[in-house]
Amino acid sequence: METGSLKTAAREPHGSKAAARHRRGGQIPAVVYGGGAPVSHVTIPAEAFDLAIRKHRRVFDLDVAGKRVKAFLKSVQHDALGDDVLHVDFLRIDETKRMQVKVPLEFVGHPKGLAHGGEFVHPLNELEVECLPTEIPESIRIAVDHLDVGMAIDAKDVALPAGVKLVSKPEETVCTVRLKGIEPEPATAEAAEAGPAEPEMIVKRPAQTEEPPEES
Repeated sequence: METGSLKTAAREPHGSKAAARHRRGGQIPAVVYGGGAPVSHVTIPAEAFDLAIRKHRRVFDLDVAGKRVKAFLKSVQHDALGDDVLHVDFLRIDETKRMQVKVPLEFVGHPKGLAHGGEFVHPLNELEVECLPTEIPESIRIAVDHLDVGMAIDAKDVALPAGVKLVSKPEETVCTVRLKGIEPEPATAEAAEAGPAEPEMIVKRPAQTEEPPEES
């Protein structure tokens, strides 16, 4: 994965009015934290950040007070309509150390089982993997054209790029072709009792334990 570059400007965390003023000026409030260093409250150019997101950048070289900081895009907060970015969290990382991250899945092909009365379902939309920050895939492509009714692909069956290690449970079903109208059984009794999972932020927290700071 290519690394994005952003120049930041220092800001004081003065609350929602100041944040709105930054956004009107084409800047997005952000924080850079972790790595044993103090929290940096900054702004980033909205246009440059939008371009980086469109290119699926998740690792950035940030210019913070004239110093280069390698950072991972931890989370992005949008407005209620999902159109405008309100706030961004960056986590300082060491590009020589492996980290855990969720990568979106890209299903390629037309399962042949669809012609035999089946339907394609994919319980997973992403896989959790471990790799170096510079080796994070933009997506993981999975060929599904060979799938007939009753066939499935588990996490352990997915071919990963060199240097990328699977963290998700190997036996998890990634996708399958089933007869229409048949609901899949929960993988475990615990999963059935737990109910639907809560939605997560845009990205998975890396292995570091630092929590994002509270905005004042």
